[in-house]
Order: sequence, then C-alpha cells, then structure tokens
Amino acid sequence: MGQDDCVSGDRGWQLVVPIKRAELGKSRLIPPLGISRPDLARAMASDALAVAAHVLGPGAVLVVTSDEPMRTYAESLGMGSLSDPGGGLNAAIALGFAHARTSSLAVLLPDVPALKNHELQHALTLAEPHAVAMVADHTGTGTCLLTSRQGPIATLFGDGSAHRHREGLGAVHLSVQAPGLRQDVDTAADLDSAMALGLGPATIALLQR
Repeated sequence: MGQDDCVSGDRGWQLVVPIKRAELGKSRLIPPLGISRPDLARAMASDALAVAAHVLGPGAVLVVTSDEPMRTYAESLGMGSLSDPGGGLNAAIALGFAHARTSSLAVLLPDVPALKNHELQHALTLAEPHAVAMVADHTGTGTCLLTSRQGPIATLFGDGSAHRHREGLGAVHLSVQAPGLRQDVDTAADLDSAMALGLGPATIALLQR
C-alpha cells in the first residue's frame, strides 16, 4: 500500500501509529555500545508494529512516517502508510485519522518494545465502553495509547500529555495491568526496564548483535 491508500477497521479499531524519522527521534536515548540510535529506534518500532498486526490484523493499522525503512517494513506486513506531513506528532496523527474509515480510532506510540499481544488487546477491550480513553506511560505523565469511539479527535501529545488528554479531551484513564504497554523508552534506564519485562524479537536481535 502506498501513501494514498486507506486501510479499514471494518470491525473494531483502526490503529494509527506515528513514527518519527529515526535520525530525529530518541535524542535522550544513549544506546548500548556499537548500536546506533536510529537502528534501535527502528527495532523498537518494528516490535510495536508486529504486536499491532497480530492483535488487530495489518489491514487495521495505518503508519504515518517519513522514515523510509519503517514505511517499507510496515507495508511488508500489509499495513497502510502515509507520509508524515510535518508539524509534529499531533499533525501526523490527524492525517492518519483523516484517512480512517471507522469511528473507533486508536493511537499507539511505537517506543514500547516490551509490548505484549495480550496487553494491547486488553487495553483496547477496556477502552470500548468509553468515548475517549487513554493508557498513561510508566511515569504517569505521558500517553502510550489513546482511543476514541467518536471519530477523529484533536490529540494533545507532548510533555504532560496524560493530564492534557484527561482535562482537555475528557479521556478516561484506564487502569490496565500492562507494564510492557506503559514502558516507553526514552532513556537508557527505560531500555533497561523494558529489557527486564522482555523485549520483542527485533530489539533483542539488534542488542545481541
């Protein structure tokens, strides 16, 4: 699928995954010796996409990115893709929402390499009764997963997004036992914590090289 193709979550959720160009992302993350930051960012995103494809089916996942290796990988899984329009994370998500064909929408940030299939499935199940819902990151300040059952919404990702999504969008905070979903990776310490939870195969393979 190319950038002008749409994907449809005919039954259930349409998941948008915004992925920064790897050279520009994760500026605070110091990777292990011998591993480049872009390679690590791509490996983590690949693991998140693999979980999304397993849980929802690749046709229900839409990746918004200007990173060509990630775009190629997403399309190889059968996912739709769109070119990142620039303007930041919320602009990328808005573009993905604009191409969705369902009112049940979700956003997953891809820096969760310890995410497990059952965690994503459980979080989405808990979100179903709510107009807008969210899962906070391990610090409680950021947002790893945001859902809407009322069509496109103006997301508020960025520093302190958990508070803004609760106050600005009325998002229900989901108390889900999903440490892999909540363990986003921004620093070397975060990566250590994700490793303790069990990383996905792409990240493991990179770290074991």
